[in-house]
Amino acid sequence: MTLNRTLQSLGLAGLALGCTALPAAASAFWFVDTVTPYGQKVDWLYQFMMWISIAILIVVEVALVAALIKFRKRPGENRQPETWSHNTKLEIIWTVIPFALLVAILIPTFQALAYLADVPKNPDLTLEVVGHQFYWEYRYPDLNVTFNSTPRDANGGYGDPLELPVGRKIKVIMTASDVIHAWWVPAFGLQQMTTPGNLAMVPLEITKAGDYTGSCAFLCGPQHGAMGIFVRAVDQPTFMAWADKHKSATGLKPIATVGLVGQTPPPPEANEVPEGKENPQGTEAAVAGKPTAEEAKKLSEKGKDLYAAKCLGCHQPTGAGVPGVFPPLDGSEFVTGPDKALVEIIVKGKSGPIKVKGADYNSAMPPVGTGMSDEEVAAIATYVRQSWSNKAEAVGPAMVKAKH
Repeated sequence: MTLNRTLQSLGLAGLALGCTALPAAASAFWFVDTVTPYGQKVDWLYQFMMWISIAILIVVEVALVAALIKFRKRPGENRQPETWSHNTKLEIIWTVIPFALLVAILIPTFQALAYLADVPKNPDLTLEVVGHQFYWEYRYPDLNVTFNSTPRDANGGYGDPLELPVGRKIKVIMTASDVIHAWWVPAFGLQQMTTPGNLAMVPLEITKAGDYTGSCAFLCGPQHGAMGIFVRAVDQPTFMAWADKHKSATGLKPIATVGLVGQTPPPPEANEVPEGKENPQGTEAAVAGKPTAEEAKKLSEKGKDLYAAKCLGCHQPTGAGVPGVFPPLDGSEFVTGPDKALVEIIVKGKSGPIKVKGADYNSAMPPVGTGMSDEEVAAIATYVRQSWSNKAEAVGPAMVKAKH
């Protein structure tokens, strides 16, 4: 048999082997079992490409070994090397076969991309995901529900799960409030970047109930590893019962207004007190608008819900924070001290080293008060100043307005 025919036979045998092995593509390669239609498309495509690669490897290696054996120089042999420079049939074969393989890969690739781009116009549920340093904010605008993930602790724990219904067409809208994050759940076959000022939309349909974990897949800062993702897929009644427990006391801010970083701040209003001039007498009493006891109570009640939506993920329900990661609010000198310091942290955020209750932290708090009204900022400030062991005075909207 000539070399040309040998190589042709090996090529056909390799392709046959690859095609024969494709039915086994549902097995091995150590994948996480995917539970979404998109994830299954991605898994099938990847395994298809793996088997093609294996077939090519076999063909090339067998041809290489055959050539080494056939054309090796044997003892006592003194023959002249062959002088042919090309083979038309062989060149056509090794051009046509790769082209055909690329087309075979291209078709399912575009099918998967088309599925990902086909975001439902009338979804059963809309989920909004906002990446923060360093937690995930989840919102269901149709249900007025909001839920913040709990940062992963030192032992890898995820805290309470986000619940999603099984078998429902979900429209997921993603963005970030500060830096680039990436929402990644391997079992969903989905990894999506979340970028401040941009909205990314993807479809999601979970086909199997269970617990699924993931993480932020983009290095977003010193506590990047704390941004775990814990999703629990449940039936519709269980999901609705969970959603009822997480309804927001206030309306959700449109996600299109979240994460608009780098915007030029609005000019100060004509009657706004300039920075550094708000307290000419040097006492808090000189600031107008100190709330009455009844007003302070209402602000604290409203601030409790806002705290749950904006702050609980990092600073915990007890205000104790996470040791070594997020500073405590309970007993913090920044909380119980002059209210201006707390207002500035809520509105402007704080980054860099900070010492709270004698412990050092590398603060990376985002400006959670961006886009909030003065009343909402005052409500959060009042709640944390008067909760747990804190007994500081309330903060009124007029005081907030005068201090930032």
